[in-house]
This record gives sequence, structure tokens and C-alpha cells, in this order.
Amino acid sequence: MSRLSAIALSIGCVLMGFTFANTRVSARADDVQVVRRLPYTVNSGDRVTLTYATGSFGTGPSVVECTVKAEGGGWVLCSDDDPATATRDQHWYDLTRVVEVKREAR
Repeated sequence: MSRLSAIALSIGCVLMGFTFANTRVSARADDVQVVRRLPYTVNSGDRVTLTYATGSFGTGPSVVECTVKAEGGGWVLCSDDDPATATRDQHWYDLTRVVEVKREAR
């Protein structure tokens, strides 16, 4: 009986291999793992670099550097006196399109 089981298992594995060999897999831009909130190691007053998914700002830059003032509901507030945000009208940034968060060492 064990020889018959080994043969049946081998045939089943070969058939499964042929089945999955023709399966196509493709990555879409929507499949990017996004950040929903800042990592627990990032606190108020920390300087961070937020890297956004391609096309998040249209043709503009896809990186924002700021000093964290607050966070809530998937948004981060950059400090008003931060030189990186002083020239911008908006200080709240959406985290749903962020693909990487880098925290500068203190």
C-alpha cells in the first residue's frame, strides 16, 4: 500500500506543478504596503522623512521632511516653526499613501 501511496502522491504533485506553472502574478501600484500610522518609535518632536507612493503629489516631490507636532486619524501634523514646512500652506499630511517613514537620530 505504501508504494501505491507514494506513486499517487508523486502524480498529484506533478499535476499541481503544471496547474500553478501557468498562473500569472503581477504587482499593481495599489498593492503597495502603506503606512496607516507612524511607528511607535516616532514621537512628538522627532524629525522624520515621509516617502510617498509614486504619483501622490502629481509631478511634485514625493518626500516630505518635517518635525512631528502631533498625529491622529492617519494624519501627521508638522511643526509650524519647522523650516521644511514654513513655506508650505498645509502642515497636515495624510499617511495613507506613505510607503516609508525614516526617523532621524537625536
